[in-house]
Amino acid sequence: MTINDLVRRLAEHLTTVVAELRLETCDGTAQRPPVLVAGWLPPKRSTDQNDFPFLVVRPATGTDAEDGARVVVKLLFGTFSESVEGWQDLGNVIQRVMTSFDLTRTLGPFCLEKPLTWTIYDEQPLPQWAAEMTTTWTQPSAPWTGETE
Repeated sequence: MTINDLVRRLAEHLTTVVAELRLETCDGTAQRPPVLVAGWLPPKRSTDQNDFPFLVVRPATGTDAEDGARVVVKLLFGTFSESVEGWQDLGNVIQRVMTSFDLTRTLGPFCLEKPLTWTIYDEQPLPQWAAEMTTTWTQPSAPWTGETE
């Protein structure tokens, strides 16, 4: 299993899934879809940088066994809202992603395992809102023929 390939395919898929969403930004000047980031958000270079809203695709853990490989990928959601109802933006993004996975369970050679789990954190750094979803992806391995080089 190529972890980087899975993350790339997942980021490409999710970019189209959230493309029509319009969410608040920190500066309040416009609404836009979440920015998709593979791995980690870049370090802050200035206070003008507007990270919110975002969706991070991050490989977390994995195993490689005789029957195939399994990788856990976390999806980290970040939205911005001054309202106490801001958690609903997270719910909308999470629901859109879950619905897309009901329609598309494979990305190239990678298969999504159910169940999906998600968490909206109890403690929120208001007015920023955060949640995560845990996904597990598998890829069967080729049978070993017993030959060595």
